Amino acid sequence: IYNTMYGTQGYQGVGQAKAVLFFIMVALISLIQNKASRSKEVVD
Repeated sequence: IYNTMYGTQGYQGVGQAKAVLFFIMVALISLIQNKASRSKEVVD
């Protein structure tokens, strides 16, 4: 992401889009893990 943002001229928008997609992916993974751990706690 960093190389796309600052390494090439004219690709700032692509770097921004990659950063947003990466952030969304991380947020989704953390939400899924949170729900999974909560459901395990309820079973115990």
